[in-house]
Amino acid sequence: MPTIKIIISLYIIFYTTVSLIHANDVVMMDEQYYKTKVWNTELIYTKQNLKKTLQTLYQEMYGYKMDEMLSVVLPSKNNQIPNAFSTQFPNNRQVNYNGGTLLIDYFSSTSWLDTLLYHETAHNYQMNEKDNPISSTLHTLFANGTFFLPWFTLPNVFEGSFMAEGNAVLNESWHGNGGRLYNGEFKIEALMQAKAGYLTPQRIYNDNYYFLYGSHFYTLGGYYNYYLAKKYGLKKTNAYWKNHSHYWFWPFLTNKSMYDTIGINFEQSIKEWAKQMELEAKKVTQTDGKKIITSQFFTQMSDDKNAIYFIVNESGRDVPKLVIYNKKTALVSTQVKNWLSGKVIKYKNHYTSQSYNFTDSWHIYIGLFDSDAKIIKKTKSKVIEGFLSDGREVYFDIPSSYRQPHLYIDNQFYAIANSSVFIHNDNIYYFAQNNKNRILYKNKTALMTIQGYYGHVVGVDSKDAVYFIANTAHGSGLFRYKDKQTVQMSPADTIIDARLIDDTHALVATVGSDKYSFEIIKMQEIEKKPFEVTLFMEHKPYYKKAKPKI
Repeated sequence: MPTIKIIISLYIIFYTTVSLIHANDVVMMDEQYYKTKVWNTELIYTKQNLKKTLQTLYQEMYGYKMDEMLSVVLPSKNNQIPNAFSTQFPNNRQVNYNGGTLLIDYFSSTSWLDTLLYHETAHNYQMNEKDNPISSTLHTLFANGTFFLPWFTLPNVFEGSFMAEGNAVLNESWHGNGGRLYNGEFKIEALMQAKAGYLTPQRIYNDNYYFLYGSHFYTLGGYYNYYLAKKYGLKKTNAYWKNHSHYWFWPFLTNKSMYDTIGINFEQSIKEWAKQMELEAKKVTQTDGKKIITSQFFTQMSDDKNAIYFIVNESGRDVPKLVIYNKKTALVSTQVKNWLSGKVIKYKNHYTSQSYNFTDSWHIYIGLFDSDAKIIKKTKSKVIEGFLSDGREVYFDIPSSYRQPHLYIDNQFYAIANSSVFIHNDNIYYFAQNNKNRILYKNKTALMTIQGYYGHVVGVDSKDAVYFIANTAHGSGLFRYKDKQTVQMSPADTIIDARLIDDTHALVATVGSDKYSFEIIKMQEIEKKPFEVTLFMEHKPYYKKAKPKI
């Protein structure tokens, strides 16, 4: 009898703790939230951020109908986090925060909110699968909580993040909204891992131990799941989660579940995928520049007439370091202070970083943070991209950018922009998305169009030629638009960012197998244009039907 009481007490403590943890999905004393039911989805939202509603897209693709209501939480502007999450405890839900403009170039999509809905809803379907009599019966008694071992009810919650995040990246990318599989930086990071022979089960499952910290699961998992979908079909790839849920008693192994899905086990499929990736990796061209510093994490560079500046973390365990490269003297200096990691913006002659953090107990704000990690109050709720010569701010307004990025100049709406912004001589350069057309703008004049969802402007030279990053056939490269002609300015597929030193030299950020490297290169014209990434899903009927009915 005492033993039973102890078990019951421990269960109550566990369930209460989980409930309390998820009660803190939003900041304390937040705005009033409301509920609306749409089909089998419950939306939890504030008045400001809900104008359209979600319809579930994945029932057919996962072969599963959810057995309980899905709660979709759209937090208020007080929770400016460039992220989202899905959970099954204590109920089936997802929380989609509104800070995605801070990572505008990374996600390579038209709409931040749509990307979150596609990605997180995939997680809800993955984890809720219960295709066995034990789990489905326990669910009727305990819902998604259980008196027994947690995996008895939800076997898939113990599957690794490599499969979960990789499958979600795959499924975020077939809706005509872009996605990370269209991103050249994403691709070259995966190929450089392949080039070094790192695509083994041991490395890809131990994300925290190796370079690409925190993104292995998304980058490598995304390309592994894309490989499966291309070879075996999207539905069969997604069926892995139904098959994995069969093993309710011990769902910690992947070989049998993968064998049930595609006819070979997980380890063998990894070997076949790695071989294919290694063949393509042999075609990658790397930079051969003068290295000035390396980093285990990447943040974009910024510059002015005199200097280029950015933040690095050389060992991955250091305090972030500000690096300043003097364009005239070629000298490199550093500052070690309490920098928050992010793009560096010069604010009133002081270096600040573009980031987000708690600013008090009731707010998580995006803005500019000084060297002591304190927010500059005037920049709250803004992704500051720079300033015009008269001091006016050029920025993305966070509250109005939940669905698409809204660019403002000094409190006045300017345009919808789908890339970071580059300012030169009071001219504003950026890309805007129209379906798969990515249009380069100078102010409000369209200059040219590339096909895809990836690309951002990195410089303008003395002759007003525009330099930008875009896809190459095997990764990401540096390009120039001048006199209605576009050429590549380095043969390298590993360049993910750049800033001009002069009209012939640039400081570029490149991807290696074990670190990012910042190198000085001499630019050279190559008769190549940006590469159009075409995913096999674009030719499938489900791609054409994928526009959400919202």
